[in-house]
Amino acid sequence: MNTAFLEKKKQQFFGGFLLFVLFMLILISIFSFFSWKWPFVISLFIIGVVLLIEGSDWVVHSATHIARGLSISPVLIGLFFVAVFSSVPELAVILYAAFTGHSSLALGTMIGSVITTLGLVIGLSAMITPISVYSFTVLLEAPFLLLSAVLLFVLSFRLFDFGSSDYVLGKIDGALLLLFFLLFLVYTWHSTVSRESKRVEQEFQYAFGTGMLPIFRTLFVFCVGLVSVFFGAKFVVITSVDIAAGFGINEAIIGLTLVAVATSLPELVLSLVGLFQKEYDLVVGNILGANIITLLFIGGITMLVQPLFVDTHLLFIDMIVLIFFCAMFQVFITTDKKITKVEGGVLFVLYLIYFGYLVWYALY
Repeated sequence: MNTAFLEKKKQQFFGGFLLFVLFMLILISIFSFFSWKWPFVISLFIIGVVLLIEGSDWVVHSATHIARGLSISPVLIGLFFVAVFSSVPELAVILYAAFTGHSSLALGTMIGSVITTLGLVIGLSAMITPISVYSFTVLLEAPFLLLSAVLLFVLSFRLFDFGSSDYVLGKIDGALLLLFFLLFLVYTWHSTVSRESKRVEQEFQYAFGTGMLPIFRTLFVFCVGLVSVFFGAKFVVITSVDIAAGFGINEAIIGLTLVAVATSLPELVLSLVGLFQKEYDLVVGNILGANIITLLFIGGITMLVQPLFVDTHLLFIDMIVLIFFCAMFQVFITTDKKITKVEGGVLFVLYLIYFGYLVWYALY
């Protein structure tokens, strides 16, 4: 990414927008044979996903250039922003869902996005080509992901809200998750500076380039990106609630499946591009960082401002599945520092089984 970023984005926007409108018209025409409501809902959901992904790209890249202009260390920016790039869609959807009273959708999206990236993205990527990991920082992050999943599960048992009749994640739980996230950042920062600061800086330059953008253009891109992310999150949440109500299923199921897959598209695209360029450490590092940010940072912020009520299915089924996938990934990544095609196939098949179970549970 260099100073031609804005021009490139402008061309992508005007060219892609026309194609997108045409696609929406075709989609509406096809579904209009069945109903006029569902074509609108589905189209609005797709529009929301596109706004989320494109807006996230604008927000993170412009924020990165602002941080660089403030002379923040490229190593620190690399550790945080490279992972944040693929976490902004989850952040927007989870926060908007929580603020509008749809805590099951918010928590389902949080848990489902991590399971999807480990089972679908990592599994599918490893099936294409084995993923070798040599980075000490990446190997360090894997246990943190497992610990984060276990911590979320333990905190769900009303540890700090004894007066509640429901399983709930509240302000104290959010503060603990953020504290754990801060410890993770400090630990990885010290480990990276002493061992792999040059590698992280190279990853930062690979993702964001070395050029600088004029401050007013950068702020404009940032604001446009924020507006796109806001409306994208709004459209995704509204349509997800409509879909759940239309099929008579729990909103958490929509978050675990449809929304989780949609918000994981950036990770899938980045992973496939990274695999073709043999940037295995970057692929796994981005996904690990994004998942830790989702569970600890996004989850912590959300719980600080809005309690999340946990239904029994999320607690005793989906969180257990989350811990299981994190543990499987931990075992695979630490044995021979490689995820083989067979191990990728195992992750992918287990994800398909879990996804199929959710569909069956929702319909029957």
